[in-house]
Amino acid sequence: SKNRVTHSVALLAISGNDYKTYYDAGILDLTPVIEGLGNQTVAIVDRLRALGVKRILVNNLHPIGCTPLWSRASKYKECDYIGNNAALQHNKILKQKLGRKKGVLIVDLNTAFGNIIDHGTSSSKSYKQFKNTRKPCCEGYRANNYCGRQAKDYPPLYSLCPDRSQFFFWDDAHPTHAGWETVMKQLEHPIKKFLGI
Repeated sequence: SKNRVTHSVALLAISGNDYKTYYDAGILDLTPVIEGLGNQTVAIVDRLRALGVKRILVNNLHPIGCTPLWSRASKYKECDYIGNNAALQHNKILKQKLGRKKGVLIVDLNTAFGNIIDHGTSSSKSYKQFKNTRKPCCEGYRANNYCGRQAKDYPPLYSLCPDRSQFFFWDDAHPTHAGWETVMKQLEHPIKKFLGI
């Protein structure tokens, strides 16, 4: 009902996996893709507002060049510049287009992930719990073998870490439960403030 919609909170979640697909396909200038996604995001926010949703959370992109998918080439020692630059461009466009829109909060995943991946400037022990912040807990034996891949009647084509709570990433792109918990500890206050709770 209209009453429920006006009292609802919408989350528009955006991920950066597709930027790697474009890059791997030889599209080195991601600017048109990023601008297109920015425009689509604004259109979705406008549609939600037209439906009566008054509070909308939109996440910016985390430093995607630091995910295992992008950092594998350096044996997980360094973040990929192109991936992180794409995330920064994306976030800049998002801020320009949505930063002053009433009833919209840009949830800063970039800073939250960056604090953990770089161990930040914080003295928080929770950031230091992760043995490796770029290497995944679940990893294919080869680049084309993804986490969970297994051929019929053959052993798994991936390995699992002994303790997933020591890894920030579960697989090539997704944090572990412990990873998300640490991210959300940083985001809880600004979200609650925006929602008035």
